[in-house]
Amino acid sequence: MNKTPFLSTLLGAGLLLLGAGCDTINHSQYQVRGLPNIEGIRARVTTGQRAAVREVLASVAGQLRFQDRTERSMVPNVIVSYGEEDNLNPITFLAYQHQDFVVVDVLHTPTTPGESKRYRQVQDLILSGLRSRVPKAAILTSGRHERIQHNASAPL
Repeated sequence: MNKTPFLSTLLGAGLLLLGAGCDTINHSQYQVRGLPNIEGIRARVTTGQRAAVREVLASVAGQLRFQDRTERSMVPNVIVSYGEEDNLNPITFLAYQHQDFVVVDVLHTPTTPGESKRYRQVQDLILSGLRSRVPKAAILTSGRHERIQHNASAPL
């Protein structure tokens, strides 16, 4: 059996993938949900909780010098949207209303594999801000943070 065609095909496919550019997007998501009632049915997120999310993200954006992109956002029901300025691969974070809860997305297409230190810093600042400002709501996380859920009786 001649292995040359197989190896050349495998090498060609590998080079094609490298040439095409395999981009990986780092994506973390936080959800702020209303409290459940006695029957376990969650209430809608309140106006105060939405305002708290807006304030947390504005604070993080100001601290890290991110640009407000809310007016240019094409995401339906956007609350706020921020992105880095003058960066080839900017980190972006935004909040929007989805059904009865608020979603906060953090996105980054890094130039090297894995999460950058700056991306982790943004994640940590947003999550700590949400934990301090939305103590009675359920905060669900994805990404490198473990999935957690808080209820009204448990301290954050």
